Amino acid sequence: MSDEKPSDRPKPFERAVQQSDEESGAENNQDSAMKSDHHLDGWRGWIVVTASASSLFVFMGVIYSWGILQADLARKSNMSLTTLTFVGSLATSFMTSICIFVGKAVRKFGYRETAIAGALLLGLGEFVSSWVTHHLGALFVTHGVIFGVGGGLTILPCSTAPLQWFRKRRGLATGVVFGGGSLGAAVMGVATNSMVGRIGAPWTFRVLGFMLWAVCLPAACLMKQPASTQNSVPKLQCMGVLAVFAVINGIGCGSFFSLFPTVLGSVFGQQNTMGVLPIMWGGWFFGFFFGTPIAAQLYALAGTRTDTAAYRPAAYYAGAMSAIGIVFSVILRVRRAKDLFARI
Repeated sequence: MSDEKPSDRPKPFERAVQQSDEESGAENNQDSAMKSDHHLDGWRGWIVVTASASSLFVFMGVIYSWGILQADLARKSNMSLTTLTFVGSLATSFMTSICIFVGKAVRKFGYRETAIAGALLLGLGEFVSSWVTHHLGALFVTHGVIFGVGGGLTILPCSTAPLQWFRKRRGLATGVVFGGGSLGAAVMGVATNSMVGRIGAPWTFRVLGFMLWAVCLPAACLMKQPASTQNSVPKLQCMGVLAVFAVINGIGCGSFFSLFPTVLGSVFGQQNTMGVLPIMWGGWFFGFFFGTPIAAQLYALAGTRTDTAAYRPAAYYAGAMSAIGIVFSVILRVRRAKDLFARI
């Protein structure tokens, strides 16, 4: 028997033991990572994608249908069309203005719980709006705030939850999700116009509320995340640039979508807005339907890269399409009147 203590062992022996422990730990970590990643790019992820796309189909459809509803409300009440546009703008603004708080809610409660809360508020806002169609202040609360906050609680989980389930097909998954929202914007506008003409704005609000509950609540229950991930949302790499983009994009998009029905009413007459607006929105179908898949495919070309460079081709594509639209708008404006500040 040797009285040699562990501390008296030669250093080569200690290094060998330490190296063996490190290799064993690395193998265990690798096995654990493989077990936790086997579900990625699988059928479970496509369930989350389908749920997110279904929610955005109805939600974005209702967002873009507000122009039809506000035209009918203005025609049957003493509320001005211009004032009603601010109700829709308020609801739309919550999609981005509360994202920071929604991100904290996702980290604390999870995607499913946050999306369920959003679905409840979405349906509640539209359902209560059906009884206050002649009260402007109440519409600001019901559609502008309640529905708007519900949208903010919905769109962030729908946008980020599918990313947790994919590595190789993130571009395709994102394209399917936002493609659902784009398709809903085109389809729901036509459906809303038909309902307003047949059953009126109050019952249209009720139908939309029940649709939001019937689709978004079950979809929210399916919005889970992989067991190996924590409640999180993607980290921001360039907060300053993103903030500037959000402000400029928000001002531009908000002004365009809010003023579109008002401009049509002033050009074609308020009584003809209900007939002209669906025709104009019908022309947006091709952009809504093909734009998102094209951008998603451009993003997919980046492979497994996750830095900001992966998004640049899609951003260049979107910027180029917007620039072309500006050129055509300026040409049409100059043909009507060379003075760009003259009212026509």
